[in-house]
Amino acid sequence: MTHCETCRKKAVWYDREKERFLADETERLAAQVAEEV
Repeated sequence: MTHCETCRKKAVWYDREKERFLADETERLAAQVAEEV
């Protein structure tokens, strides 16, 4: 496996993790707002 392939896989994994993190954050913030109202 070349260095570039590793980097590409890491980038894909990172993007996926970031997407999931943002989705979790959005849900958490929505829940917070719902509680406050």
